[in-house]
Amino acid sequence: MSAEIGAADVFVSGISRADSACFKARQASSIPATSFAPAVLQQLLPELSPSEAAESASRNALAKSGFELGQVQFVISATQTPDFNNPGLVSRLLHRLGLNVGGLEIRQGACGAVAALEISARFVQTGQADVILVVAADMLSRYFGAEEQGAVLSDSAAIARSVMADGAAAFVVSRQAINSKQGVLRYIDSGISGYGQGFRDFHCHLPSASRFPQRITREDVQQGLHFPVLNPLALLQSLDQRVFADYRNKRLAFGCTPTQLVSHSIVNGIAERIAQLCDLKDACLDCFPDVGFIGSAGIPWAMSQISGATTLWAVASSGPQWGWAVLEPWGA
Repeated sequence: MSAEIGAADVFVSGISRADSACFKARQASSIPATSFAPAVLQQLLPELSPSEAAESASRNALAKSGFELGQVQFVISATQTPDFNNPGLVSRLLHRLGLNVGGLEIRQGACGAVAALEISARFVQTGQADVILVVAADMLSRYFGAEEQGAVLSDSAAIARSVMADGAAAFVVSRQAINSKQGVLRYIDSGISGYGQGFRDFHCHLPSASRFPQRITREDVQQGLHFPVLNPLALLQSLDQRVFADYRNKRLAFGCTPTQLVSHSIVNGIAERIAQLCDLKDACLDCFPDVGFIGSAGIPWAMSQISGATTLWAVASSGPQWGWAVLEPWGA
């Protein structure tokens, strides 16, 4: 952990979260997310819209980093659940923050925040922006918040329903050494990978713009076709065959030795599998057991729980897409 700043250095502020009512209720209940019955889940609808949660996390992140709102030159959001399909979350967030800067929205599931981190780091390294606000927010329980009368849940939809949750987290990416002692990290490397066949194991058929003239019908809803399809065992087997060995090789190629694995995925147990393969089984953190699957917010949410000087290896999965990032502590 060198205190000398290089020309290509990129810094990441400490993570700030915005807790939804759903998360607060789950935390108070002490019931694992995967044990939630549908009737209980319906009572835990979040009190915040995605953009309100994103704004809360963003303002907290700026306060923690020491940057003023007016210093932000670009904003990147990651979400699967914007307030509106058009405009997306980043437009709503810019409006709420009162910013007139460029914005980019990423919809890549749980690896969305890792993709946002990689893009923001490249922007900073190439001089396109010096201070970038990154926010990840997903309200996934709303897939099931108002189940229509008579709708039928398939087995895969019932599994998905039992784990979907809500969360938002944000951080600042900057060329400058962030003036804070609260969990500042230096970016080392990152990447996105995937395999096309993973789509069949985790996806949503409807509503769909490929349908004409109706994106979704009453009959579709009554049959529960608008619920996500999730086949966790098939997804885990596919990842075991195609992805995990690749991550072991990547870890060996890093210029540093990660001492803490942070992971988040729709399938519980993936983090432990990666940790076992990469000799990090005693230093593995995933917020899934505590809060359920919170999509793009999962990786930064888990990172916010890390304290002390440790080199992080963050790995996230959205099913067919995977993202990874390596960061090391800075300063303190």
